Amino acid sequence: MKKLLVMLALVLGVSTNAQTKSYSLKYNTFIKTTKNPKSTFRNENVNLHVIFSGDEKGDVILFFNEYKVERYKKTNQIQEGVNKQGKSFRWIATIREDGVPALLQLFDNNVLRIHYRGYNIEYGLE
Repeated sequence: MKKLLVMLALVLGVSTNAQTKSYSLKYNTFIKTTKNPKSTFRNENVNLHVIFSGDEKGDVILFFNEYKVERYKKTNQIQEGVNKQGKSFRWIATIREDGVPALLQLFDNNVLRIHYRGYNIEYGLE
C-alpha cells in the first residue's frame, strides 16, 4: 500500500510539473542602455538565476547574486514576436513589485531583455 501511495504521489507531482511548464535559466552577463541620454553600461560579473513560473500567476522571478530578488507579475498572456533582424522572441507585459510596468522579451537563443522607464537591460551568457 505504501508503494502505491508513493507511486501515486510521484505521478501526480510529474503531471503537475508538466502542466505548469515552469523553467529556469542562468545568466552571467548584462548590458544596460538608456534612451535619453543614449548610453550603455556593461557588466560581466552578474550571477542571475531567472525562474519563469508556469502557474496561473505566471510570475517571472530574478535572483541576483543569490541575495537580491525582483518579481515581475504577468499582466497579459505570452505573445510571439519577431524583431527587425528577423529573430523570434516571446514577450510578456508585466508589473514589477514597485509598480513600474515592464516588458520582458525572451529570444530563442535564451537572451532575456527587460524594458522599463527608458531602460533596456539584456541578459545573456558568454
